[in-house]
Amino acid sequence: KNYADLYALRRHVEVVSGYMFKHMRSTRTELLAKSFKSVSAIIRHCRFFKPSKEQASLLMSFVIQMLSERGREAMGLRLFKSIVVKKLVLPEIYDAIKTAGKLMIQSRDKQVRRLSAELTLTFLIEYPMGEARVRSHVNFVLNNLGYNQPDGRKAVIELLHQIVMKFPLPLIQNIHELLFLKLVLRLGNDTDSTCR
Repeated sequence: KNYADLYALRRHVEVVSGYMFKHMRSTRTELLAKSFKSVSAIIRHCRFFKPSKEQASLLMSFVIQMLSERGREAMGLRLFKSIVVKKLVLPEIYDAIKTAGKLMIQSRDKQVRRLSAELTLTFLIEYPMGEARVRSHVNFVLNNLGYNQPDGRKAVIELLHQIVMKFPLPLIQNIHELLFLKLVLRLGNDTDSTCR
């Protein structure tokens, strides 16, 4: 049963989340942590709930902090994906997605690389932005085909595969030459057999 659609929750989620957001400004660590987990669950599971701009900015400040703290990246990436899926338009999202892209390539943690790739793909497909911005993000990914660690290159190749499989055809047609050229050049120069 999907409890996220219960009538009582729908009726009271604004009030409950308001209290949680208020407590997220607390200096008491335990209260802050519990409030953060509650708000994260509301964001992820209540399709009908959309935080205000101020609340979304507060969440993004936590996401940005978590993406830079070793061991907390996965939690930050999950919350970030929930924010992207809700299509909350915030200027800080663009800088944070660059950080997530770097994590996808540079992290030694396989789960963090996977979550970063999932977030980046979701961002590129679902987040409202123009074609020029999409092209810029795809270019970032392509430019990292030459990253010095094989795990990072594999993460890039896997993301590019997902982009080709899931992007709308008109968008793929606009970037296919760029994709093909960069991939062919890398294929001939990669020394790691698993990346070829």
